[in-house]
Amino acid sequence: MKILLTLALAVAVTAGYGQDCPRSPAPCPLDGDIESNRDVAERTKDNALFSQDIQLEDRLRDAVTTELRRIAEAHGWELYELTEQGIGNPYVFISGYDWNTCPFNKRPPHRFRISFIVITNPDSLGLWKNWTLTDLQQKTDQLMQEYKTDQGESGVVLQKYQDSMQYYMQQYGDFLQSTQATYMKDVQDKNQKAVEAHDRKAKAILANTDRIQKEVEAVQQGSRSTRASNNFTNYADNETCVFAEGSIALVSFDFNPYQTDRGVNGDAETLSETPITIPHASYACLTANHVAPNRNNYRPNYNGYAFENPSCGAMVLFGSYLPRNKEYATYRCTFAKNYNDSKGTIGDIKPVAEDKIQNISVHVQGRKDKVKTILQSFNWDGLNQLVYKP
Repeated sequence: MKILLTLALAVAVTAGYGQDCPRSPAPCPLDGDIESNRDVAERTKDNALFSQDIQLEDRLRDAVTTELRRIAEAHGWELYELTEQGIGNPYVFISGYDWNTCPFNKRPPHRFRISFIVITNPDSLGLWKNWTLTDLQQKTDQLMQEYKTDQGESGVVLQKYQDSMQYYMQQYGDFLQSTQATYMKDVQDKNQKAVEAHDRKAKAILANTDRIQKEVEAVQQGSRSTRASNNFTNYADNETCVFAEGSIALVSFDFNPYQTDRGVNGDAETLSETPITIPHASYACLTANHVAPNRNNYRPNYNGYAFENPSCGAMVLFGSYLPRNKEYATYRCTFAKNYNDSKGTIGDIKPVAEDKIQNISVHVQGRKDKVKTILQSFNWDGLNQLVYKP
């Protein structure tokens, strides 16, 4: 990683994993998400959701929280909720008016997501925190000093590059944030044209950072700061992954998910997927990532339901799913196979009420042995009982 990006990431890493809460550097609960999801008056306003939806979420939350607490207590672990979301109208092709006036018996299955951090080793978490405040901070200071020393006559030029890099990174971040909701819906609805247009725009912005990096390389070729930044990147990546995998795991549940993935991204050449046996599951697998994660891969992604790309992840599916999409390695619930337009989604009375669970997707991410322990400890009979059976 080039020095300007390394410096920016170094500051982020030493700032409590980008967060500030008693459990950092483990991920902190997302500000306001849990509270806003439990604001019943606001969420049921104008029939965006019905009281049955809220009651369903309460039952599901209680069930999975109780089960994970049981597992945590049995192993001497700690547990806390990271985030949750009950989704109202998830479709761009359904207007707010049409959704709010749609009666209960025509609504598609209500979707609810919830995720938890399991602290599998509190002592390791303490060591991780101490490392970020001591060794990592010291090496960050050293890297900054190397950078300042190397500036010399090229200082003014490098400052311009740094300013330009920050500008384009900010532009890239703003673009992702402003298009997040639309992009996820396009992916979910297989709106390939819109997805490709979004990706082209994102790549066009990042192309500027690639150009700047190459120009900086020419200025800093062979400099001490370049060597120092490479060393810092390797050190911070390796140590963060060791601490993260030794300290935490992430468990998420997606009820009536419409579509889900394996939880570990990558090409066929870099992943090993192994089917596993889970009672009552329609499919379950353990996916190992052969590309070593970097320090950002153990941050939750933008919506808090998964690590970006951990070394190992398990997926457990309950209910009926269509064959896997080979291009995206995703699974679409059978009940959503015709949810491609407003009429197909809310035009007919549903054979199963929307407050019934037809599908569940469970993801467990972290170090392989911790993932396996959680899977082996879980009461899958109890989870299966949440699935509606005619």
